[in-house]
Amino acid sequence: MKRGIVFGLAFILLAFLISFSFAFTFISASGLLTSSSPNCAIFPGQSTCNVKISWTNPDTSKAAFVTVKKDSGSESLFACNAAGGSQDASWIVASSNYTFKLYSLAGASCSNPSNLVSSTSKTLLDTLQVKGFNFSQTTQANYALISDTHICQVSSGNYCNGASSYGVSGSGNIVNVVSKINSHSPSVTKTIIDGDITHYGDSLAFNYPSIDSGNKQYTVAKSYLDSLANGYYILPGNHDSFYTNKFFSSDFNQGFRSIFGLTSDYYSINVSDKLQFVFLSCIGNWNSDNSILSVTCSQNELNFLSDSLNNGKQTIVFSHYPILQVPGNPSHESVQFTNAAAIKSILTSHQNFLLWVNGHDGCERGIYYESEGIKQYMTSHKGCNNWCGSCSVISSSDSQAIPTISYIKVYNEGVIINQQCDFTGCTSPSDIILGYNIPAASTLTCVYNYSSWTVCNSSALQSRVITSSLPYGCIGGLPENLTRQCSAPCTSSNWAQNITPTDCPLNEIQTKSYYKVGNCNETIGIGKPSNTNISCDSSILTCLSFNYSNWSNCSASGVQTRVIFQQSPENCSGGSSLLVQNCSYTPNLVVNNTVLNPVIPEQTDENKTISNNFKPLKLILNTSNSVKSFFIRIICKLSHFFNSDSYRSCVADYLG
Repeated sequence: MKRGIVFGLAFILLAFLISFSFAFTFISASGLLTSSSPNCAIFPGQSTCNVKISWTNPDTSKAAFVTVKKDSGSESLFACNAAGGSQDASWIVASSNYTFKLYSLAGASCSNPSNLVSSTSKTLLDTLQVKGFNFSQTTQANYALISDTHICQVSSGNYCNGASSYGVSGSGNIVNVVSKINSHSPSVTKTIIDGDITHYGDSLAFNYPSIDSGNKQYTVAKSYLDSLANGYYILPGNHDSFYTNKFFSSDFNQGFRSIFGLTSDYYSINVSDKLQFVFLSCIGNWNSDNSILSVTCSQNELNFLSDSLNNGKQTIVFSHYPILQVPGNPSHESVQFTNAAAIKSILTSHQNFLLWVNGHDGCERGIYYESEGIKQYMTSHKGCNNWCGSCSVISSSDSQAIPTISYIKVYNEGVIINQQCDFTGCTSPSDIILGYNIPAASTLTCVYNYSSWTVCNSSALQSRVITSSLPYGCIGGLPENLTRQCSAPCTSSNWAQNITPTDCPLNEIQTKSYYKVGNCNETIGIGKPSNTNISCDSSILTCLSFNYSNWSNCSASGVQTRVIFQQSPENCSGGSSLLVQNCSYTPNLVVNNTVLNPVIPEQTDENKTISNNFKPLKLILNTSNSVKSFFIRIICKLSHFFNSDSYRSCVADYLG
C-alpha cells in the first residue's frame, strides 16, 4: 500500500517536472521579432532607407539579442536588450537581403555582448527578412481602403444597435469617410470596402418585417457608398449575411450581390501590367454561442485563387477574414478557416503573392503581421462594443463603428500602404512597403499576353502584338505567332462567270451565272448574285478564240487573273473565255517574330499555243483575214463535225 502511494507520488512528481519542462521550453521560445514594414523604399535622391526592428523576450532572466546578416555575409550583433525593445535599421540599401535573428542566451548579459553572436549555446527564437527597393516618385494608381462600416438605418425605433441609426452618425460616420476620400479625387482611383458593409444585413427584415422589409439595409448602405466619386470594389462580411449566414443562398444572391452588382463570389482586377487584386467572399458561420466564426472558401474560390496566381502577376488578396491570427490582437471572437491549410499552401507556393488584406478585427490603426511565409494587413477600424479595449482612444460611450482610411499606392516597383487616422485620433503607424517579389533571373521564363487578332486584311493575314510578358523581370520564352492566315475579303477577281447559251438565242436573252474562285470571305468583301439575265445581240458573231496575257501572281484570296489581248472572229462578242483560276497563296507569316518569305507559285502560260493538228494548214495563216477565216472554218468543221466544242477549239487554235 505504502509502496503504491510512493510510486503514485513519484509518477505525479515526474509528470509535473515534464510538464514544467515543456512549459519552460515553450516560454523560452516564444520571443517575437517584428519589423515596421517587410521592405523599405529608397526614393530618388536617397541611398538608404530605414526599418524599425522590434522584439519581445518573455524570459528576462536570459539575454535577448538580435543579429543581422546582409546577403551571404557574416552574422553580426544588431541590438541587445533582455526586456525586449526596438531599434532602427537606417542603413538598408537596395537589392540586398537582410536577415535578422532573435536569440536568447542563459548566463549572458547585454552589458558584455562580445561573445553573444559566437556562442554555441544561444537559442534561436525568431527570424525575419527585410529588403530595400528603389522606388520611382510617380504612382500608377492610388486605392482608398476601408472596412467594417457597419451601416444600419431605420425610419423609427432603436433597432440599430440601440439606436435608429448606426455607422451614419458620430465622428467617423460613413458620410464623413466618403467626403474625406472624395477630397482626394481624382488622385484616388477607386475605394475598396473589405466587408461588413451593413451591421445587420438581412436580419432586420427577417426579425422585424414591419420596420425593415426586403433588402433595405443593403439599399441604404449603397446609397451612401454610391457617393464615392470614383466608384468602389466591395466584398461581403459576416454581418452582411447576419441571418442567412450563407453567401450562396438564394436570399443572399437576390440581396447583397444583386444590389451591389456582384456577379460572383470572387473576382479580380488588373491594376497594372505587374499587379492584380483578387477578391474572395468565402462563407462565415458562427458556432452555437457565437464564440467561433468558422470560415470556408469554396473549392471554386480556391481554384480561382490558384489560377489567378498562376498568371504570374504580383497579387494582393482581399478577404473580410484574417488568414493569420495575430498574437495579442484584441478580438471579439476566434476566426477559424476550415480549409486554412489549403489556402496557405496556394499562397506560399507562389512567389508573386504579396499580401493578404482583411477587415473584421482591428483597432484604430491597421496591423501588419507576417508568419508562415504569409504577409497580412488588417485594415483599421474602431468596432462597436469597444472591441479594441484599452488601445482605443475613442470614448467608450461612442458606440459607432469608425473606419479609418488606408491608401494603397501603386508604383512600378511595388506598393506602399499609407494609413491615416482621420477619425480615430490615433498616431499613424509607419508605411507598409512591399516591393515586388522577383525570383532569381535564371527562373524568369516569360509567358506572353497578346492583343486580339485584327480583322483579316487584303493580304489574307490577321496580326496581333505582345501586350505584356509575365512575370515581371522575366527573360526568354518563345512567343506564339503574331500573324496567321485567314480568308481575305472577296474582290471582283474572285468571281468567274458562265454565260448560257454561249450563242445569243433568238429571244436575245442569256443567263449569266457567277461562281467563286479562290479562298475568300464574301461577307467582308464583294459578293455576286448566283444568276442574272442579260441581253445580247443575235446579229453579232460569238467569239470563238482568244489571245491572253500571262497569269498574274497568286493573290491573297487564292486567285490568278489574266486579260484578253485579242479575240476572233473580228467584232465578235461573248464566248467562253477563261480569265481567272485557283492558285495556292503563301503569305508573309511572322512565326516567333521571324518573317517567312512567300513561295510564289510557278506561272502557267496557257495562251499563244497553236495546235499541232494540221500543221500544213499554217500556210493559210499567211493569207488575208477573210480567206484565212473561210478555209480554217471549213477544215475544222470537217475534222470535228460531230463535236461543236472541238470545232470551236480548232478554230481558236488557228485564228487565235
